[in-house]
Amino acid sequence: MKTPDHTATGSAGTAGTAAADTTAGAAGTAGFRNVRERIVSEALRLIAEKGENAMSMRELAQACEVNVAAIYYYFASKGDLLSAVIEERSYGKNLHEMPRPIAQGPVGALSEFIVAIWQGVAMEKEEEVWRMLLGESLRHNESATAQAIEILDTAEHAISEAVADIFPDWEPTGRAAAITVVMNEIFAALFEQIYRPGKDLDAIQERALAIASLLVAASENAGKTEIARSPDRSTSPFACEQ
Repeated sequence: MKTPDHTATGSAGTAGTAAADTTAGAAGTAGFRNVRERIVSEALRLIAEKGENAMSMRELAQACEVNVAAIYYYFASKGDLLSAVIEERSYGKNLHEMPRPIAQGPVGALSEFIVAIWQGVAMEKEEEVWRMLLGESLRHNESATAQAIEILDTAEHAISEAVADIFPDWEPTGRAAAITVVMNEIFAALFEQIYRPGKDLDAIQERALAIASLLVAASENAGKTEIARSPDRSTSPFACEQ
């Protein structure tokens, strides 16, 4: 990320970084690795609570216990801050490195994967990110909307790979139906966490098992129906590949 040149914080070199970090003092970095990390964390909290437009850089500086010049040393604008908040979550990397289900059988594997999705969305910091993105998108913030779309596209790609691993014999249309269901669970988890927080793990597991069972049953029934009706099984979204 390009660092703006602000004379109050020194050059963009080592001396400038030292000046910005010194500005924060011990209190400004308490519990954080550095000033930048605290700025990003506090910006996420404030934007999620108030919205990007309502948050001022002065207010952010006070929350971080630094002066305004230190904020501008790292981020030239609120837009840069918003991008940094998302980039630091590393959603693409985390989704692609998400462990594959270890449960035996398609029902167990899919339900385990859905539970993992719910638990990931329900994490406190992730909830703040989604609150922020949802709020800013509703305020027609183009940058936030673009960030949200990018995250969802990345999630869909990662889920597609996982579904292909769980159901290697399904036709592409059948996998697409499963992907749609799992993607819908992301939104369900998000909105339930915001409006009905505290859903216990047992309830999530029960829901995931019911969804997985229905999908797998639909696959099996579609396959049987197509076999009985015709050797041409292309019309069944859940039919297995030959």
